[in-house]
Amino acid sequence: MKRYFAITEHGSIALGNHENKKAALDFAVDKFNIHQAENYLIVNEFEAFEIVFNLGEQGVNDD
Repeated sequence: MKRYFAITEHGSIALGNHENKKAALDFAVDKFNIHQAENYLIVNEFEAFEIVFNLGEQGVNDD
């Protein structure tokens, strides 16, 4: 089991622990209607860390 997150242009949603990405996506669709978001990404905890770390390395800043 891995911890998954849904990332949209409006923020992120912790989806909890799931067997795989497909199970996390099914949960996100059922619970949050994630499929209605214009853009979304389902990632596990490691992938989320890589995204944040790489953005930080590139100097991307919201401020």
